[in-house]
Amino acid sequence: MSARGPSAAEPPRGVPGDPAASRRAVPPASRPTTSSGYRPDDPPGDLSGLFPSREPRRADPDEPRVIDLTYQERPGEASDPLNPRPEPEHAVPPGFPVDLPQPSLRREQLLLTAVSWMIVLFTTLLGTLGGLTYSSVKTPTYTATASVIVTPAKGAQVQSDPIVFANNYAHVVTSPTVLQPALTDAGISMSADEARKHLTVTVPSGSSLITIQATAGSGADAAALANAAANGVVTYGTAQSPKTGLDLLIFTPATTPTSSSRPDRALNVFVGALIGLAVGGVVVLLIRRSRRVSAGAAA
Repeated sequence: MSARGPSAAEPPRGVPGDPAASRRAVPPASRPTTSSGYRPDDPPGDLSGLFPSREPRRADPDEPRVIDLTYQERPGEASDPLNPRPEPEHAVPPGFPVDLPQPSLRREQLLLTAVSWMIVLFTTLLGTLGGLTYSSVKTPTYTATASVIVTPAKGAQVQSDPIVFANNYAHVVTSPTVLQPALTDAGISMSADEARKHLTVTVPSGSSLITIQATAGSGADAAALANAAANGVVTYGTAQSPKTGLDLLIFTPATTPTSSSRPDRALNVFVGALIGLAVGGVVVLLIRRSRRVSAGAAA
């Protein structure tokens, strides 16, 4: 008989009642596979059948979510094994309150001061340019001067004070009854009311001399208007000579001026700058007052 016994090279068969031997005898294809909830800390595959499978944890809708403010996710980093998500240097613990940066009060004050200065500088510059423009655009004027003297009449029975009457006659130079006939005789097509705006009549203190100044757009027109006003008051005073005992004479006739009297550019620029500065200051005060009211309402 050639009965063959078990070879020494073959591994020992499983013995009934030996659990370790039965597990080693199970072929690999029949071993239980790991569940879909497998985690790195689960037991090895040989022992996975002894433990219940772990289901993925479902998010509780009532549980508050904690957002990591120190890290901004980039798409694809969390799922890419070659580019793992870097750990934040200063992670915020869950539930820890985060204080967002608040604007600095000093920085806000500095910004408000800078804006206030810019407004004041802008309005001052605008006023300066306005004064300069006014000086350049305004039409130049010409001024002519004529003078009339009041003297006692020869052989007059009445003795009157020429100084007193010089002031009285100065008030009637621009009256329609005196000025309008003089304008008509001089051929000036201008009403007495309009001519009055271009005439200035003065009497020096303690003098019987009446000074008449006329302004116009040309030197010839200014001289003609001054001489017409002077002739008008002389004609009127001569008619009153029997009553007053005084005569009125042309002392200095008006001549055509050769140069114009332009506006004072420096004065206009200075006045414009002052107006702009005042406007800028008012605007800044209104802005600061509005901010104080808003801050009080917010508090």
